[in-house]
Amino acid sequence: MLKVKLAMAIIGISSIHLLKTFIAAGSLKGLPPCTPEQLTLMKAEMAITSTQCTQMTPDGVLWQTIIHCVFILSAIGIAWTDRLMSHVSAKRDHAAH
Repeated sequence: MLKVKLAMAIIGISSIHLLKTFIAAGSLKGLPPCTPEQLTLMKAEMAITSTQCTQMTPDGVLWQTIIHCVFILSAIGIAWTDRLMSHVSAKRDHAAH
């Protein structure tokens, strides 16, 4: 059960990060990618976004979505395996009595 809870926590964190990416994806239209100098300047100013360049690409958004889906499929697999194992142990315990 602990594995399932951990997987759900990872999915929750991934969901928040993906939502943040989707919200910022509106800045993808027409902006060039940021240069390393622009990124350094944004980090120094603690700015999250810039109106002059973008930190993400459409491919980056696609890969974040794919990775999130893999997390979800992994959690489903872990939960399914956990359920199968609990049914097997429950049957074994019931047969022993």
